Amino acid sequence: MTNDDPPRARDAGRGNDSGLGDEISSTALHYRDVPDPNGPLEFRPPARIPELIQFAMTVDKASMPALETLEFLATAVRKRWERVGDLPELDLDGYRGCLYYEADYWRHTQSGGRAWETKHVEHAAFLRGLVGAIAKFLCEEESWWWEPEKEPTDEERNRRALTRSREGEPLIRLYEDASRHLGETIETYEKGLPAEDRVIAEALDPPVLDEDPVLAFRQRTAQRLALAFWLRAEGEGFDRVRAAEKAANEAAYVLRL
Repeated sequence: MTNDDPPRARDAGRGNDSGLGDEISSTALHYRDVPDPNGPLEFRPPARIPELIQFAMTVDKASMPALETLEFLATAVRKRWERVGDLPELDLDGYRGCLYYEADYWRHTQSGGRAWETKHVEHAAFLRGLVGAIAKFLCEEESWWWEPEKEPTDEERNRRALTRSREGEPLIRLYEDASRHLGETIETYEKGLPAEDRVIAEALDPPVLDEDPVLAFRQRTAQRLALAFWLRAEGEGFDRVRAAEKAANEAAYVLRL
């Protein structure tokens, strides 16, 4: 971290000697839970797994997107990091998902006491950058950091943390994006493509060309969601696409209630 970064909390980290830390939802995560981004990344048995990797694995795995979607986001964000040296603005779950994916890469490429970081320089820098971004995100949000003597109560922390909940509006927007994508597919291809499942599936899942990793991730997620609605819909040809569009609209409507 740079000199402009906030001071480290003395009780940072929740690692354990047996291996991986307990899962911590993003709603419950606090600045004090984040380890120093400059900590070691080497694993020398029988020593414990590095604290940075333990922290990465504390993500709530039940709330994570599908592996394919996570891979798409993490790869796009890492390529941006390698190209321009900074991270895009993500929410807390986005940063943690990328960190989890990068820690999984560490797990598959580390080999005992060998210098992992010297062999995987870009990955190591990216991993540290993600931990630093998480720490900065939380520190800026926990506004009481600017009053060093203040000790927030658990109720204050939890009330502030609940503002990070991803329930509700973000999911509604994803359903709306999926419905819009289904409608655009009908409008664009109905009169020019054969109404065959294979062809329609390809039309629903085109390559994502947006270079902005956040926008590309959202577009990719909406496309995969649209495809899922189509796979569950009944009917044939583009009538099946219309049924999927209706189902996506209804899903968004129900969440608004």
